[in-house]
Amino acid sequence: MQKYQTYIDGKYVDPASGKWFDSYNPYTGEPWAQIAQGTAEDADRAVREYLQVKSVWINTGAVTGNPFVMR
Repeated sequence: MQKYQTYIDGKYVDPASGKWFDSYNPYTGEPWAQIAQGTAEDADRAVREYLQVKSVWINTGAVTGNPFVMR
């Protein structure tokens, strides 16, 4: 069964709690994937990572910082 992790700081990581929940196919009722059960600890980690790179991102400018802006 496919597992979907949380995505923090450019990496897929397991949830801090180690807990997962099943996602069910609405047509068959069968489980098809396990989804990371994020917690406040995961959210805090994501915010900490963002704050570490925020100043670098702000100083790069929109075009340099995000090449998709020009598309």
